[in-house]
Amino acid sequence: MLFYTQPNLPWEPFDFKLIEAFQILEDETCPKCGQPTWLCRSTDPRVEFSAQDTICYATRAVEERRYAESNKGKSASAKERRSWGLIEFSTPFVPDNIEGELPTRSDYYESFNTESELVD
Repeated sequence: MLFYTQPNLPWEPFDFKLIEAFQILEDETCPKCGQPTWLCRSTDPRVEFSAQDTICYATRAVEERRYAESNKGKSASAKERRSWGLIEFSTPFVPDNIEGELPTRSDYYESFNTESELVD
C-alpha cells in the first residue's frame, strides 16, 4: 500500500521494519492522552504540559441535532452549547526557566538504567 504495489509478493526486510516501527509506535502511545508514553510519563523537569481545547464542528452539529431532537422546543443554555464538539488535549513544552529541549525517547529509557544503578 505504501508504494502502491499489490501485497501478494513475499515480504521484504523493509516490510518487516515498517510493521515493527508501527508496532513500537502503537505500544508507546498513551491510551489515555495520545502522547508518546516517554513524554507523558516522564518525570524529567524539562517536560510540562499545557491544557488546550478546540472545537470539532462536525461533532458539534451532531450534538446540536441530538439535543434538538430529544428536547423538543427547549433551547440549550450557553454552557451546554459551549461543550458541544469540545476536544480537550495537552501539548508538551519546556518551561521558560529551564534551558534545552524536550527529552528524547532514548533519554527516557536511559533514565531507567540510571535509576536502577542508583538503587544497587
